[in-house]
Amino acid sequence: MIHSMLAKDKQALFLAHRKELIDQCCEKLARWGVPYSVIKADDKRYDPGKPVQVASIQTLIRRKVWPHADVIFIDECHRSVSRSYRKIIDFYREANNPPVIGLTATPYRADGRGLGELYEDLVVSTSTRQLCDDGYLVEPRVFCASNVELDGVQMRGAEFDEDALDELMREVILKGDIVRQWQSKANGAKTVVFCVNVRHSKAVAEQFIAAGIPAAHLDAKSNDADREKILNDLAEGRLMVVTNVGILTEGWDLPGLECVTLARPTASRSLYRQMIGRVMRPDESKRFAIVLDHAGCTVRHGKVTEDEDYNLNGVRRRGKGGKAQEQLNVPFPCPQCLLFVEQKTTVCPECGYEFPKIEAKVVVEDVDLEEITLRNPQVVYRNLCMTAIRNGYKAGWVAVRFKDEFGRWPRDLEKPPEFIEYEKAEVLSKDPEQEFHKFCQVCIEKKYNPRWVSVRFKEMFGRWPEFAASDEFTTYQSEFMKTESEEQEDSEEQQNNAASDDRQDQDQISSEQEKAQEQDLFMRSAI
Repeated sequence: MIHSMLAKDKQALFLAHRKELIDQCCEKLARWGVPYSVIKADDKRYDPGKPVQVASIQTLIRRKVWPHADVIFIDECHRSVSRSYRKIIDFYREANNPPVIGLTATPYRADGRGLGELYEDLVVSTSTRQLCDDGYLVEPRVFCASNVELDGVQMRGAEFDEDALDELMREVILKGDIVRQWQSKANGAKTVVFCVNVRHSKAVAEQFIAAGIPAAHLDAKSNDADREKILNDLAEGRLMVVTNVGILTEGWDLPGLECVTLARPTASRSLYRQMIGRVMRPDESKRFAIVLDHAGCTVRHGKVTEDEDYNLNGVRRRGKGGKAQEQLNVPFPCPQCLLFVEQKTTVCPECGYEFPKIEAKVVVEDVDLEEITLRNPQVVYRNLCMTAIRNGYKAGWVAVRFKDEFGRWPRDLEKPPEFIEYEKAEVLSKDPEQEFHKFCQVCIEKKYNPRWVSVRFKEMFGRWPEFAASDEFTTYQSEFMKTESEEQEDSEEQQNNAASDDRQDQDQISSEQEKAQEQDLFMRSAI
């Protein structure tokens, strides 16, 4: 696409929000022989005369003069509906209205906003499942903790509040000792660990070092030189483990990475998939791909290879009790002067009150992580339930998909509490009489026993139906009962005939035995 533009003397602008993404783009452009320039603070590659400008969104937004663009590419475009991106896009649309092409593996946002605010069409080139089957990605083995509770954690924006997570980690804690689980399941593997916050990340790195495992920590305050050295040491094998806080989720690739440890919960499906995606790149030296999920993220979001239905509409986030959250970043009052401030405020601008930050104190429950496999019925069922909730599918879709997978209905499996509430909400939205007649029609079409209708109705509404059936169903019921009665009579007659035959056979056997005994006596007397 870019080569065809250059042939027409057109210019392109490529936007990204991280150094790693910018360098990755430049590497590919150089490989393809495309002349480019970089717009980034203190970057010596800047040349305004080049036809392709690769720009840091943070740098460009601060510049007074922006380059001409006949087309705009946006990497990790699920971020592009945010204010900074929109300011740039709105400027170019007023200037010359160039086409905007977004690139992302996760076309959805945790705050529920749809990308349709900016884009007109969505092109899904393939699926994670297909990429794994074709060898372009490596499907990881997942070892997971399934009982980390997050119901009491406050939300900050569209993500768990880090302070609340700190408090949670102090009370509920991660499942499984991080170092011991790594040693037993991924020993010797190049590993990245995603942590709750900086203090937690440093503590985990120190635990690995204390166990004799070379490790280092990265966070947003790490300078470029330290970051580059640490990641190079990991790639070359001088380091075995790198712990981090939100640094290595996007734009960083190490195909030889063999293990990702999730030592933090996340409410964001996009972030969850980005974290696991780090270990899915193929490489000749790669022995395996393993995910150690200490926070139950896989149970919450499902396996990354599950099929997803993408769209540009977004979803309306729902709060506790099913109430929609109209605002995700609700202001709250300063406890000292009562000025309303944003949730991320650290110091009140009116009175100078410093909002307390809870210090993380991570305690570990020493349990063994269990491998999650697609053939585990309970795991598959739970993942299907959560998929239905995420995508707004009908509750019945879960049972149908499960039956397709295992050839039976999931009647003996435990339903997740979230799915029970989801089913209740769906039932409340249905008209009982209408559903009763639907069941009657299905019963006729599938030739079920008419009693199935009442049982199915009671399963859904918790009571027996009291509605008058249609003439069609009444006729079907009569014919079915008549056929059933005739079949029962035929069965009884066959049983009676069989019993009669058995008696005749027994009589014949007894008669033959008597004759044999008489012959035996005769022979004995003759002797």
